[in-house]
Amino acid sequence: MVCINCKALLDDDSRFCPICGTRQPEAAPAAPKSEPDATVYAGYEAPAYQAPVYEEPVYQAPVYEQPAYEAPVQEAPAYEAPAYEAPAYEAPAYEAPAYEAPAYEAPVAEEPPFEVSYQAPVEEQPVYEQPVYEQPAAPEAPAEKKKLSKGLLFGIIGVAAVAVVVILALLLGGGSKKSGKGINMALYVKDEEVYGNMLKGKSEEFQITDRFVDDFDEMIEELTPELGYQISGSFIVSEDGKTIFYPDKVAEDGYTLYMGSLAKPDKDSVKIDSSVTSFHVSADARVVTYLKGDSCTAYQYNVKNEEKEKVATDVMEMRVSDDASQLLYVNEEGDLYIIAGGEDKEKLDSDVENIYYVSDDFKTVYYGKDGGLYKMVNAEDKEKITSDLYGYPRIYDSGEVYYVEYEESEKVLADFITDDMVAADEAMEEPEYPDWDDYESEDDYDEAVEEYDAAYEEYWAKLERDDIREDMETWTIYVSEEKLYYYNGEDSVCLSENLIYERYAGEKAVMIYGTGGGSGKVKMSECTDIWDAEWKVEEKLSESGEYFVAQGGESFALEMESIETLALNADGTMAYFITNLAEEENYGELHFMKIGDGKIKETALYDEEVYAWYLRMVDDNDVVYFKDVEDGVGELFMNAEHVDYDVSLWNGVAYYETLDQLVYFIDWDEEEYRGTLKMSGGDKASKVGDDVADYIVLDDGRILYLADYDMEDGIGELKIYAKGDSETLDSDVVALIPVYTASEYSATLYGW
Repeated sequence: MVCINCKALLDDDSRFCPICGTRQPEAAPAAPKSEPDATVYAGYEAPAYQAPVYEEPVYQAPVYEQPAYEAPVQEAPAYEAPAYEAPAYEAPAYEAPAYEAPAYEAPVAEEPPFEVSYQAPVEEQPVYEQPVYEQPAAPEAPAEKKKLSKGLLFGIIGVAAVAVVVILALLLGGGSKKSGKGINMALYVKDEEVYGNMLKGKSEEFQITDRFVDDFDEMIEELTPELGYQISGSFIVSEDGKTIFYPDKVAEDGYTLYMGSLAKPDKDSVKIDSSVTSFHVSADARVVTYLKGDSCTAYQYNVKNEEKEKVATDVMEMRVSDDASQLLYVNEEGDLYIIAGGEDKEKLDSDVENIYYVSDDFKTVYYGKDGGLYKMVNAEDKEKITSDLYGYPRIYDSGEVYYVEYEESEKVLADFITDDMVAADEAMEEPEYPDWDDYESEDDYDEAVEEYDAAYEEYWAKLERDDIREDMETWTIYVSEEKLYYYNGEDSVCLSENLIYERYAGEKAVMIYGTGGGSGKVKMSECTDIWDAEWKVEEKLSESGEYFVAQGGESFALEMESIETLALNADGTMAYFITNLAEEENYGELHFMKIGDGKIKETALYDEEVYAWYLRMVDDNDVVYFKDVEDGVGELFMNAEHVDYDVSLWNGVAYYETLDQLVYFIDWDEEEYRGTLKMSGGDKASKVGDDVADYIVLDDGRILYLADYDMEDGIGELKIYAKGDSETLDSDVVALIPVYTASEYSATLYGW
């Protein structure tokens, strides 16, 4: 309904206008009178009116003297009309949603919870029969295989206490994992210490640490049982499995680094140094490079003669060669140095921000400086590739690079608004509220009021558009463009000036990318207010355009409208992607695509009603995906074959080359933090154990797992599974720790 005085829009049951205080009509008379008195008029109630989506009118109430009217029964609310000033209206605290183009970004789960080494089997993948379409044949397998990284990676749970964060940071100093040979042993946390078991014959547990953490209870708070994965990079075993390097006496300022014997666990460990914050072990386990103390001083420890040597100070980032003979580092002043073959350090550059890439022979380095990307060869030939680097470049061993530049321009909203309502709005006048005296019947009056309401709603929209017209001339928006470049080792070429989507192959310079296709133009008639106009413009600017495949610096277009999720194999010859999502649904069509020689060699529909936000390729040509997902649980598929029901998406679906199977959880209980652990098997999935909180697959195919886990006490039973049977190894275990060799970690050390 509308106020009979100031014409403000009111709720249907409003008795008084909150703007001017005027009492509103209540109930209609039984029959209209030619000259209704005040009592009859006051009893009239206008037809129910649905207010528009806006909340308060931005309407200037006319100067009106409220009639001296007293309600016979109730008093008007305590409201002073003069205090209201319509022109000073402030919009409600509304923020336009931060638009994310659904066609280009998958959810937080885009990164896989396991690592894939992209390896193809030597035989061809069988052709699977689908009910509607024929699955495309897999490409021929390459001759060589690469080892798969073993290990389940859980997400990091946030920690409130700063001290806990510092301690975990110290224990994560080993760098990022690489594929390599694993060690068949159990490493786990129990009774506030770290224990080991070599799993040979009747071998038993042995204690490794002596006083692992100063405040153990605080450290494991909110981290159990992920604790083992948080600290795994600080337990390194030699390739022969005889020696372990580990932290002990962990405190906020560092830990004591030890070297212990796994061949003779009773033998006393050797102390390397204290106040260590990060360390790396050479591939042959003869040299330990580490950072120490607040000054981030770098030392190298010779295992044979048990001597250490200081090599650098104030280290912010350091790369170490596999044999530890070469060091490349940036100090806190931004100076880039190299130490090679025991010679004195040599300064390469200054004002360096970070190191992006170092070749295996340490002759070529890519690094960030002054916001740009630089390349240096043989410690002397420096080249600036770009002065405006955005994000992280993709650098290949071939010397090829994909990188992005970012450009932002400031514009006003008027540049994007097409005013298709200007003529109609100029001709529109404010409607007048019907006067009772002008109508002979109640029905005629009701009809007039309805017409007035409709006309006033249109007039109100016109007032909103007038506000948009006034504000859009100065309403600033920022239009960004991401430009994609390819660098061949000598020259750069721009592939796209409006990049919105990108996926890179792991080993060869191949990528699939999408460009923006929206002009940002919006019609005035489509906008309800200035914030809605801004949101619609940003939405238009983010619309997808075309998709391309780039092979090196050459690219060609793909005939598709959208890509929700895409998986690309290591050499960029095969891709699976999900597109054509059902409206307001999270599933779509899964397509297969074979790429080569500057064209699409083969493409086909692979499966339908596939969950859009989980897609993985394993073993270089096998595809893993889900269907019928709800609340993080769904049906698991591999190569169009059904694997299992009620599988948890985010708790560790992983493929292991040793088993040639998927390992996963079903019936996961988030509150209890445990579920049933299963393997995909051949014709039928097999159960490993119930109430499992964590697991590790060993190189020999056995599975260590933590069962019957009690989140309140933070402990469970350590068991080992082999050939269908399980055996208990230990009890009251807090967490499993994955075991890695030196070759499984990149040699990157970070100072703090």
